[in-house]
Amino acid sequence: MMEPDSQGIPIEVYCFANKTAWVEYERIQGNIFDHLLAILPELSLRLYQAPSGADFSRAWETGEAGAWRRNPPPPFAPEQP
Repeated sequence: MMEPDSQGIPIEVYCFANKTAWVEYERIQGNIFDHLLAILPELSLRLYQAPSGADFSRAWETGEAGAWRRNPPPPFAPEQP
């Protein structure tokens, strides 16, 4: 089991399909992740992915490096029941 850390709660998804054709397998996998992403708000969760060094380099090159400071995202507040 992966332990929660300061960046959130990691999850592992195990699924099995009886299809071996690659295109069909990819479609099934895509449908599963589409569903998981769609239900995140219902669980008061949000998706997070740590930026890589390439992300920072690209932001610096395009002049977007300071955009976050000028216009920060709103703080996360879970929905109240």
